[in-house]
Amino acid sequence: MSWGVAPDLSVVTQQYGCTAFSGEWRVGQSVCSTGFFHAGIDLAEAGCCDKPLFATRDGVVHAVGGFPGSLGLGPNAVCIKTDEGPFLIYGHCSAAHVQQGQRVSAGEHVADVGTLGFSTGCHLHFEVRAELGTLPPTGLLAPDQYLDFGGPPPPPDESVVKTVTGPVVGDAPWYDWSSLTPIGQTAPSGTRVTYTEARRVGGVWYDRIARSDGSPGDWCLNDDNIDTGGTTPDTAVSEGPPPSAPSGQSVSVTVSGRVWRQAQWVNWSDARPIGLTAQPNTGVTYTEARQVNGRWLDRIRKEDGSPGDWALWDDDLDTGGTTPDQEAAKGL
Repeated sequence: MSWGVAPDLSVVTQQYGCTAFSGEWRVGQSVCSTGFFHAGIDLAEAGCCDKPLFATRDGVVHAVGGFPGSLGLGPNAVCIKTDEGPFLIYGHCSAAHVQQGQRVSAGEHVADVGTLGFSTGCHLHFEVRAELGTLPPTGLLAPDQYLDFGGPPPPPDESVVKTVTGPVVGDAPWYDWSSLTPIGQTAPSGTRVTYTEARRVGGVWYDRIARSDGSPGDWCLNDDNIDTGGTTPDTAVSEGPPPSAPSGQSVSVTVSGRVWRQAQWVNWSDARPIGLTAQPNTGVTYTEARQVNGRWLDRIRKEDGSPGDWALWDDDLDTGGTTPDQEAAKGL
């Protein structure tokens, strides 16, 4: 599971509320039988240092470090006063990307995961307060409802419709096109993508990435993460739709197996990566296969049994050591 506040973090290492950990706020036995209270929720993931953290509400940056209640949260702790009223606090950050008084929108990158302050490793301490400077649990709010985004995205400053193709630069976070919020997936560097529409919101261009059939997709990327010759969508020259991948032999055969290593999903139509991975031991069934530049590409069946739009390379699948043409020959 992941959350809008930190799409790359999926593990809750400490919940909000009463705890036996003596490093947290000391409270009376009438409040917690354990004697200690954790003022927020801690989120982490292996290798999460410097991963991005996002505002989940519109608001104004109240302070970066040095605010009431920030003891132990590090010098880059970010505190946002939301338009709804509560304060959102991001603790132990390795870097802050906002400054006091700055206006922020839900989905905006505000800080990076770190381990500064009283911390034993990289993680996000996320805290929500109705008021600052009070001793827990007074003034605290349960953080659960603030882990994900609230409210509609702001209207676009400008929008254009055109077809442009280019490679992804760096591991780029995917965003939902309708809300412009991170979805917790990344497009690997070098992935070729085509966008069919773009809009500028808050000075940032977001490019709507086309599906394999050329229709408008539901996801988008920040234009800064796409190399289209150094131009923005309003000045980019259309390159037309991506060409189909050259194909060799093809077979129709139903074979089941498993993914034996982390594998890149690709479009069946053009054999280009889509920026998502299939995890090891995922069970799959393919219904069709074709050769592309000497490699077999297997079209993965949907749950309802119909042919899918996505595919995996056959050498990423364990089907007993055979190739698709050998599997097809068994039925002849």
